[in-house]
Amino acid sequence: GPDDPSPVWGCNGDERMEFLPPSPTMGEKTFIFVTASKNRSFGLIIGPGLSGIQGQDVSGGVGLKKRWEFTPPAVGTFTYRYYGGPYPEHLCVTSTVTVGAAVPPGGTFVVAPFTLPTTRPRP
Repeated sequence: GPDDPSPVWGCNGDERMEFLPPSPTMGEKTFIFVTASKNRSFGLIIGPGLSGIQGQDVSGGVGLKKRWEFTPPAVGTFTYRYYGGPYPEHLCVTSTVTVGAAVPPGGTFVVAPFTLPTTRPRP
């Protein structure tokens, strides 16, 4: 309609970006999903390891569902920007993911110490 001049480019305002796993470790395959109520044929992400890559469409349901796959090469916080069109004004959503250190083979996770309560709650 007149309120949507381009079905191909643009943002809906309800775009969401999610990472799976939400807190990946270095070298772990990670997926980025971008979802919104309306699908677009254009969907580009800018960020470490993925800049300029078009998202793969995810089947099922309605609306925008695209995914990207990458393997974080380093520990740190990485920012990704999703564009619903080829111009800077088509930036729809920005999100960051924090990548942790990989646990070495045979390594152990460090569990923070905790104490049990010494008194029982009264019934």
